[in-house]
Amino acid sequence: MDISLSFETAQARHARHVAFIRQQQRASRSKFRLEPLANLKWSYSVAERIVGHTFGDVIANAAAQAEEPEFAPAKTFAERAARIDAVVERRLARTICHLVASKRQTDWLAPLAREEFPPELIARYRDAESSAETERERLARLTPEEQEAEAQAAMRELTRMPGMVHLRVPVPRSPRRR
Repeated sequence: MDISLSFETAQARHARHVAFIRQQQRASRSKFRLEPLANLKWSYSVAERIVGHTFGDVIANAAAQAEEPEFAPAKTFAERAARIDAVVERRLARTICHLVASKRQTDWLAPLAREEFPPELIARYRDAESSAETERERLARLTPEEQEAEAQAAMRELTRMPGMVHLRVPVPRSPRRR
């Protein structure tokens, strides 16, 4: 994800990183190495690391998830805010962010530490998690029949997409005892 910002904002928030980018620019062999910093396009480049799992991890997690209690909506606004903050902190812990200055197809990067992440990024993460929390609360209020109908509607929508297949696998039943 890229978040644009002005040179003035970059200079005010990250003067040390702007100086580092200036050194990179001057040391490069680019034809834009003498371009004034104000003429460059400034942005944050953000990526989130995805933690991989082995098949054994997936099976172990499935068993642990079966034992977890179902989602319970927050009783107070403070509890909801604390839950959102915890998720945002976990996402920020696996986020990588760079300050980027670019001109045409030439980029100069400066990595940012966690405490230097832009407030716009944190606000985006918070908004996304707030929306997800609202949706989880809505789903928790539905009856099991309404939840099943909603799941089936989502499956119908997904199966219309190219490359998606919906297989109905019968669940084996235990033999009846006589």
